[in-house]
Parts: sequence; structure tokens; C-alpha cells
Amino acid sequence: MKMQKIHLVSGRRLLLPAVLVGIAPFSLLAEAQGGTGGQNGASFTTRNQYGESFDFNVPQASSYVNDLAEQERLKREQERLKREEEARSRDNGKTPKEQRQEVEAKERNRVALENSDNSNPVKEDVEDSGKEETEKPAAAPASVPEEKSPGALPKAAVSPAIATVPSFPLVSSGLESNQIVHQNTVLVNSSIIDRLGSGGSSGFNSGGRFSDNNFWGVVNYYTGKDENDSAGKYDLESGGITVGYDLSGGRMDEFTFGFAFSFYNGETSKSRNDLKLKQDYVLGSLYGKWAVDMFDLMAALHFGKTENKQDRKVAGNKIKGKYDSKLWGVTLHADINLYAGEVDFVPFVEYNYLKNELDDFTEDKVANLNTYSVKTSNYNISELGGGIKLSTQIDTGSASNILLTGLLAGYHDFNDDENKTTISGVYGPTLALSPINMTKADKKDKERYRAGVGAEWAMDSGFGLGLTYDYHWNKNAKINAVGLHMSYAF
Repeated sequence: MKMQKIHLVSGRRLLLPAVLVGIAPFSLLAEAQGGTGGQNGASFTTRNQYGESFDFNVPQASSYVNDLAEQERLKREQERLKREEEARSRDNGKTPKEQRQEVEAKERNRVALENSDNSNPVKEDVEDSGKEETEKPAAAPASVPEEKSPGALPKAAVSPAIATVPSFPLVSSGLESNQIVHQNTVLVNSSIIDRLGSGGSSGFNSGGRFSDNNFWGVVNYYTGKDENDSAGKYDLESGGITVGYDLSGGRMDEFTFGFAFSFYNGETSKSRNDLKLKQDYVLGSLYGKWAVDMFDLMAALHFGKTENKQDRKVAGNKIKGKYDSKLWGVTLHADINLYAGEVDFVPFVEYNYLKNELDDFTEDKVANLNTYSVKTSNYNISELGGGIKLSTQIDTGSASNILLTGLLAGYHDFNDDENKTTISGVYGPTLALSPINMTKADKKDKERYRAGVGAEWAMDSGFGLGLTYDYHWNKNAKINAVGLHMSYAF
């Protein structure tokens, strides 16, 4: 199909915002510099005032394409009339001021003639004026475009510039779902790695304190805020529990193997469009550790799923949507134990891979409101990072001790995939002549950081209790997390 170049015209709004009733149809507008169009419709890429970049497609929108063609025709007609007027002015030798006065006089006569036609069928008094207007139609003022004469066409109709188009509606919680999945997995991962621990035989978290059988659990809770305009700015919170069992010692004292199960429940809320998400997160993990002299090598494999329920308020009514996702991930961790008196220094490197595959979904239909179908691309994280752990042990007597820990780490995501969200179709009382399709791409934050402190009390009976605080942050998000750790060795 041969495509024609569309040059959008300022002041020309699409008829399409009518299909966004209930989603602030004209309060969120974007600007587009141009696009392509043909018999099957028009499409272009744009960015709105919130920084959201998206593709706008209008299949079979012939009325819009025809409107653009009419604007182009008017532009060419005005340019032709302007050239003819300039040629006549050169021939008669009149000054520009005299030309403007003549044009204004003719325009006044034309207006008077039109008024006379509407009020009195007798036209003899303005017959001469009518003849003059026949010779030079209303387009004459275009010969002096710098002047605003009453009969001139608006500049917006003849000056190619930009067009306003509807903003990408905030109808999907996919970005928020990915954020919670990522943060939950980070906490599960840190619980396992911290459990396996480092620091030789000096600490409760170290392999030296493991017995043949170990049961452990961590209760985590976190809250935070994401200030990224592309995601709409939202608050998030989540909490859950991870329980695990591992085995070590005996003939394979340098090895530890175990498994863990995690369940989290989280939610987000948005400041724009009142979009909210609730998520149930389930994850199973297999993990292991190999201790070789001063080095510890650890690995974890994760598989899980989420159930997501969202709702958004429109004119006091809730429009609901539901979708699931499947996720899996891998963690590889290596560290070295260095000692300086009573303090253990443990530098480490870590690689994390995470993939979350969100299902497509369609919002539930609600009477007199528009609903959409949503498709979200897979969320991929491939990050490499490192940091340092510090720990020191305080002997409390009675064969028990308290271990104080600190950690600082940073990570960089080497995966450049954008998070793409596509909405399509309109159902409800405001059906357009043709459906709409919009796709917007959001970039991930490439770096993230973690700082944490903790205290753990190891008792001679085999029980252990601990409390940790972690602060996670990146360019746009700030998250505070607390954890309660429990263990029993037997």
C-alpha cells in the first residue's frame, strides 16, 4: 500500500477523543510532529506532557485522512491566490497600504451584500459590489497574510504545524505489577543469600553454625513510592513470608542444599486516573552453597506466578480487570571472607536474571462506560552487581551471641528491553467509526541500590531471632523494608 506523508495541522483535534469518555477525554493531550497515512488509516508516534511515548494508530480512519487532505488543499489554494495577488500588485504599482485598504473595502462590501441577501431579497443597491466580489472571492485577504482581515481563513487552517491527540489512557497496571514482582523477588533472594551467609565460622549466618537440619523463616514488609511520570506516579506496599529448609554437614560439610516457599500480598495506588492494583505472589526456590576455603559460591533458582486484580474509577464507577503472570529467575552469588580483628569484611559479586510474563486481559464491561483490551510485553531483568557485607559478633554469655551486620550494594541492569503496553478496542456508548490502537514504551531504571543493617540473636538451644532494615532505591523509586528472621537448627 502506498503511504502518504501526513503533515498535522495546528488547531485540528481528532474526533477520536470522544471514545475516551470517562478518561478525561480532553484534559490529557499530547502533541505529534507527523506520521503516515493511507487507505487503511493513519498512525504516528507521540509523547504527552507526562513523558509517555506511544504509537497512535487509527485503522480505516478515512474521515481524519480526508480532513488532512482538505487542509492541504486549502493551503495550496491560498498560496496560489497569494501569488496571483502579488503579480497584480506589481502590475498596477499600488503600495502595500493601498492594496490593504482596497481589500478591506471590498471585504466590507461583501459582508454588506451577504447581510442584505439575508434580510431583503432586493439586491439592486449592492449589485456593483456583488460583481466585484465575483471577480475576487473571499480568499483575497491571503495576499497580505500578515493582516487579520474579517474574511481571511484562520492561520491554523493553512499553516502546517502540530495537532493535538488524546493522551495514552492509564488503564493498565502492568508496570506496577512488574515493580512489585521485582521487589518481592529481591527480598526473597536476599533472605536466602543472607541465610546461607558469609563470614566463615564467626557468625550465626555463616556455614559454621549450620547443623544437619535447619528450618528457617522470614517475614518481610515494605512500603514505597515511585515518582516516575511515565508510570503515573504511585504508592506501593507489600508483605509476605518466606519459609525454608536446608541440609548440610556430615560427609558433605562444605555443601548446603535447600528449598523455600514464599507468599506475598501487595498493592499499589495511582495519583492519576485512580488506578489501583492488588497482587498475590507465589514463588518456589531451590538453592545451594559450596564453601571452598575463604570463598563461598551460592546459587538459587526461582519459579512462580502472580494473580493481579486492578480497578480504576471513572465518574464514580469502578472498571475492573484481572490477569495472571508467570515468572522465573536465577541468582549466582560469590564472595570472599576477609577478617580484621573482630570484624568480617565480605566483598561479593552477584548476577540476577528475572523474567515476568504478563497475560493479556480485557476489562469487564460496564454500562455507559468505555473499556479496553490490554497487552503488556514481557518484563526482563539481567543485572550484575556487587557490594560489601560487614559483621561483628558480641558474646552475651550462656553460649549465645548477637551478630550485628551491615550491607551496601549496587546493581546495573544490562537488558535494554522497554516495557511496552498496548491498548485496543472500545466498548460502550461512545463507539467511534473505527477502533483505536495505542502502544507506549516505558524505559526501566537501569541502576538500583541497597543499604541495610541487622541484628541476630543466636541461642545455644538452636533457636535464632533477627531483625533487619533495608533501604532500596533507584532513580525514581524509594522503598523501605523491614524483616523479622527466625530459625531453628536440629
